[in-house]
Amino acid sequence: IIFLATMLADDRLTRAEERPLELARLISSLRFLRQLQMDNANAWMCQSRRKSLGGVRASTWDQRMPPHASAMTLLALCETLRALDVMAGK
Repeated sequence: IIFLATMLADDRLTRAEERPLELARLISSLRFLRQLQMDNANAWMCQSRRKSLGGVRASTWDQRMPPHASAMTLLALCETLRALDVMAGK
């Protein structure tokens, strides 16, 4: 997902006419990452509700939240924001 955002911001990899479709695909991928994030609806199954909120699970069937899952999600969000800034001309 990180590479999708990087490709979106690079004219050599994504032409201007392809960007709307690729942005929609990226947003769909980000939605999946959001679904992996622990929120109030899922926190009932965690030992410490306060510590678990905002953590990212490694998969939909695994409730563990390894640090690398949250780190990779954060990198994906940062790269997406950078790509959107490039697309907006900032």
